[in-house]
Amino acid sequence: MGERLIDLDAAPSSAPFKGWSRRNSLTLVVAVLAWPEPRPVPEVFGLRQTPVPAWTLAGAAYPAGTCGDRGLLTSDESGEGFVVVACLGLEDGRMRWESTYELDGGFGWVATLPGTRYLTLQGERTVRLLDARNGELVDRIDFDPLGDDRPVLVASDKGTLFYAEPTWGELEPEWHLSRLNGTDPDDRVWDVQFGNVVAGWLAVGSPIESHGLAWFCGASIPLAQGFSLAVDLEDGTIPEWSRQLHDMVLLDGVVIGSSGTGLRAVSVGSGRTLWERDEWREEPVASGDALFATQSPDSSEVDPRWGPVEGKLVRLDSHTGREIWNATFPHPVGAVETFLDVVLAIDQAGRETTHVPFHLTAVDPGTGAARWTREFEGEWLSDLKWGEEQVLVMMPTGGDWGEDMRVIALDLATGETRWELDPEGYPFVIGGRLVTDDNDGFVVYR
Repeated sequence: MGERLIDLDAAPSSAPFKGWSRRNSLTLVVAVLAWPEPRPVPEVFGLRQTPVPAWTLAGAAYPAGTCGDRGLLTSDESGEGFVVVACLGLEDGRMRWESTYELDGGFGWVATLPGTRYLTLQGERTVRLLDARNGELVDRIDFDPLGDDRPVLVASDKGTLFYAEPTWGELEPEWHLSRLNGTDPDDRVWDVQFGNVVAGWLAVGSPIESHGLAWFCGASIPLAQGFSLAVDLEDGTIPEWSRQLHDMVLLDGVVIGSSGTGLRAVSVGSGRTLWERDEWREEPVASGDALFATQSPDSSEVDPRWGPVEGKLVRLDSHTGREIWNATFPHPVGAVETFLDVVLAIDQAGRETTHVPFHLTAVDPGTGAARWTREFEGEWLSDLKWGEEQVLVMMPTGGDWGEDMRVIALDLATGETRWELDPEGYPFVIGGRLVTDDNDGFVVYR
């Protein structure tokens, strides 16, 4: 989504592939890119062989994020009227600090605040800011909600604080969004109100600052494609193109989004339309310095009983809309993202059709040709994380509610399986470590 510059036209590197990120989907296409030194940092460290527990923590505390330097943030609301917030060493589980706070209205949700040194403790009518280094109370933000829903405090990647408050209009939800001057909700740089049409999932993730605008994530799925809203950082105005486009991506001063009938590219500086492309169900994805268009089939079409479904992936010139290459695959392809030195194309269609297998395909970014393909008979793809020369694929394998999970590590160069793990509990990654969490506690692996 950002403006990381990668030369997709450079000759393929002989160095091992590295990097990965999370996505709920059915079909993925991994395009491997050349990347200059220094080599990027993977999301999961180690795990070259089948993981083993490094340490465990029994009880009601659950992992809530990171804290300080290589710390694991935990939260425990099992005590009546109180929440215990703690920071444990990721490597050994040793206690670094622990703080106890009274719940506000019986509610206390702890999370990291990206771009700042704070943790947030969200209550019914308060947000308490805690120092991530020691758990001490830094500030308390009290607010008077306009409706029944809780306001949300979010921070940009540069640490700018925004106060987002939902309320109900006559027919649909509305949002009030304010940029705060410091941490006082009554001291606002600006305040704007808009309907649900442009708001989307406003408070998901951390907004990005670029070209004098705050770009807000726009999807209900974690790390899903595109921005839903761009707001001027100085005065809170919303550009007209931001009201008209959705699933927006930003490349070299050009914003490309879905217009309802196809793709439209606009100059961020002038607001002038640069080009349009009428292709039904196409969505844009910015990957490094490249633009891709994906066209996912309707979920009703993703059914083996109706025969194979082809997926299409097109690389475009962001300034002109010219096609650089157009590739098809024997399975759906719905979206693309870049994570460090790879491009990840993801099928969003049919993710609820559990009898359809999902595929992973490595693609040559210069030509669109497939390098290798893997097919998995999982119920759906739950998560993906880049490791060191491997990718971790996480999927449900059964159970009454799909609670049985499996983690498979694939060699990025060949697509071959390196190891498999059937953990107790749900797997995810925090601070570069594989963690599993269930009702009895959690396990950190090495």
